[in-house]
Parts: sequence; structure tokens; C-alpha cells
Amino acid sequence: MPSAPLWQKLFPKYGNWGGPGWSGGRYINGPLDPETAAVGYIDSLDYIFWCHDGLYRRALWLFNNKRIDSQQFSAAISKADRWLLKKLKAMPADPRKWWEPATDWRYAWAYRKAAILAFTVKPALHLPFL
Repeated sequence: MPSAPLWQKLFPKYGNWGGPGWSGGRYINGPLDPETAAVGYIDSLDYIFWCHDGLYRRALWLFNNKRIDSQQFSAAISKADRWLLKKLKAMPADPRKWWEPATDWRYAWAYRKAAILAFTVKPALHLPFL
């Protein structure tokens, strides 16, 4: 398993896709291999994180393949974060009422709240990836 930077390890993980650098149930440093990309999500919240990871991966691919410049890359990441925040806020507050309910609803409730806070303050803190 690739080693994650310490700052990523300070954040808790959620399911297979929630948390900085946490994709497909493991820390990644670079492109997502097909095996990891095929890992599913555990509930509605994890699905939203899976989609968000996909938006990040697309932006990174476009940048690495010189289809967009660094300013466009930053804009794409910001757009992905705004999309995530909108989806998090639109979810029912009770994780048992999600279209794919959470098993550990207390943790899911707290993680969603923390993610809303993190992605609300991220633009002001100029953090690269969350």
C-alpha cells in the first residue's frame, strides 16, 4: 500500500472513497489503477465521494496530458469541490434515510457534517486537495 503524507493520515477516512488521498479503499499516490477504480462504494455518502474522486481524476488527467493549464486545473478542482459541497448539503440529515443507507449511521452523520465544514472552509485556506 502506498504511503500517504502525514497530513492526509490526520484526517479520518470514510468507506472506500472519503478522505484525502483515500481512493478505492487505499491511499493512492498517482493514477488510479483499473483494479482500484473498480472498487465500489458502501453507501450514498461514499458514492458522492466516489464521484468527487472521478472529477479530480479527470482534471488531473487533462492537466497531465496538457489539455488544460494550471489555472484551468485549479478551476476544475474548485468546481469539483463546489459540486461535492452542494451534494453533501442536499442529502437527508439522517443517514438511515439516504437512498443507500449508512450502516454506521452515527459515524456517517458526523463524517458528512465534518466534510461540509471542511469543504466550506477549504477555499479560504487554499488547501490543494481534500
